Amino acid sequence: RRFGGLYASAAAAYRLRWTLAEWHLAARGQAWKRKQQDMAALLAQSSADLVQAGRRELRCGRVESSARRAVQRATEAAQVTRQLLYLLWMFSSWARITLTRRADSASASERSPRRLRSLVTEWRGPSQAGSD
Repeated sequence: RRFGGLYASAAAAYRLRWTLAEWHLAARGQAWKRKQQDMAALLAQSSADLVQAGRRELRCGRVESSARRAVQRATEAAQVTRQLLYLLWMFSSWARITLTRRADSASASERSPRRLRSLVTEWRGPSQAGSD
């Protein structure tokens, strides 16, 4: 009997050890599956973040491109305006010199302010003569 109880105890200990080993293996397998799922979720999240970052970069690029085009258009408009102002300055200088030469070439009696006004009227035209 003594050995029967000892065998029974050994068998129970063996079964317990076997059960614990199975539980340990099952727990490790579940931990591995959880780890794989966590890695897959992390990969999906990082992929989504990467796609969002790409879209954000694309949007910023479009905004920068539009801003760059707007600045370029404004610069071109300023250059055209500057050229027009320069041309107007040149034309007004030419007109002033021309009127001065006409006034100087006239006789001394024709240098009166009335004669100068008539020259300005001729140069401007009758519709703008009264704006002085």
